[in-house]
Amino acid sequence: MAQSHKRKDSPEALQERLTTITRTFSLSEIARRTETPLTNVHRYAGGSRIPAEFCAALVTRMGVNPGWLLAGEGLPWTSDITAGTTSMAGDLLELVEAMNAVTRMRLGALTGKHHLGVLRQLNDALVHFEDLRIRMNSHAEPVYRKLLDDLQKALARMDVDRAEEIARAAVQVARLCREPELERRHTRLKAHYAYLRGDHDAALAHQQESFRAILGEGVIAAEPDLEEAARLVTLLGAAGRSDDGLRLGEAAMLLAGEAGTSWPTWAHLACLCGNLMVETGRLYEGLALLKRWFPQVQGEGRQRAAQDSLTMALLYAGLMSPDEAFDYGGHNEFKAINLVMVGVYMEDADYLRRAFDYLEGGRVPREKVYTTMHYVLEHGRRVLDALHGEGRFSESGGSELEARIFDTQSRRLLGGKAQARKALAQAEKLVESSRNMRVMPLIGAVHYRNLLELSPRGAESHQRAVEYFEARIGAGYDIFRPRKTRI
Repeated sequence: MAQSHKRKDSPEALQERLTTITRTFSLSEIARRTETPLTNVHRYAGGSRIPAEFCAALVTRMGVNPGWLLAGEGLPWTSDITAGTTSMAGDLLELVEAMNAVTRMRLGALTGKHHLGVLRQLNDALVHFEDLRIRMNSHAEPVYRKLLDDLQKALARMDVDRAEEIARAAVQVARLCREPELERRHTRLKAHYAYLRGDHDAALAHQQESFRAILGEGVIAAEPDLEEAARLVTLLGAAGRSDDGLRLGEAAMLLAGEAGTSWPTWAHLACLCGNLMVETGRLYEGLALLKRWFPQVQGEGRQRAAQDSLTMALLYAGLMSPDEAFDYGGHNEFKAINLVMVGVYMEDADYLRRAFDYLEGGRVPREKVYTTMHYVLEHGRRVLDALHGEGRFSESGGSELEARIFDTQSRRLLGGKAQARKALAQAEKLVESSRNMRVMPLIGAVHYRNLLELSPRGAESHQRAVEYFEARIGAGYDIFRPRKTRI
């Protein structure tokens, strides 16, 4: 009878593990380091049978863990395994035995004539237990440090799959190591990993824990502390707490003082604050901050994020047309998703078609980290269909508030005004009851457009929508001026 699951030592499983290696190294790099013809490496990666000599080269010349490569056991790289691992395992067994010895002590015997002897035995057992803990710590420390180094590298590459493997191992080793410096570093990396996975609540909790120690000092005297503040600002913004994130960012810049302006992280934090200003109605202040500090941002990922923030600020201000935004700056998936959202707000079929062509035409690299925002793309397709009088209603993704806003728009465009008004009422309750729901500025504008379209003239809700757009236009948000859409 055939097995219902794939064996770890099957050719298919070996092929999957080779695919894992190709996520870290290019095929040409693998060919060079294993001294294997590139055409052969292409064939192995494409599904051809993998010979033993190639496996041996992966182990001896690239540091692949043979146990993992051949049997799927352990971590992928021998660098993940240190010489102290065997000793650590032996000490762990001895530690368990010492704990069992303490457990076997009958503390009830302390009330008899033998209590002094029992206390001595208990003391000896606890001393031995503590000695073993120290030894375990010394063995675990280099393993823990190496795992954190590898986790940091994987996160810097935004390699979420590789980071997941290392993060699991780091959590286990952390139980055996009590080094405050490594624990603090691990907390920071857990925040970054959770953020890339889209788990903003967990990321925020880890980053808040990491930042508490800095707050107690009352001053930011070193760049790593400003870096912690920048991470927390990012996570507060991602959690929908833009006002809180902006207050924290501005306070951190004050605490860093004039000395902080020379640190590379300062430019990054300034652009984060500029983006949050744009999101919270302070368009011109935010635009000025972005234009001032964007040229000094370091690091490809951060430069790209700052460029995207500047693009959207210019678009909001009417200093760049929605059509010009496609060719301004670099090309990336986050920018493309934002441009789809511009088309959703404008309810412009021509623009939405162009945004999807831009996203899918080969100019924009797709990255796994942005899959948590794909609900915007799904709604964009629903809006495009509805503008053509096609399609039918389906539930939206995103946060609860975003889903209700999108549902209202979909039903309105499809002509179901009664159902649209029910969804609008649900969205209104959420707007009134929660300050912590993540809403992109343009999604918030869609909500007020829904109010304008569905509320009777003269109603309080209709007037509130009018005032919202008047205030935004008065603050410089030219994108919200009425314009003819194209169908």
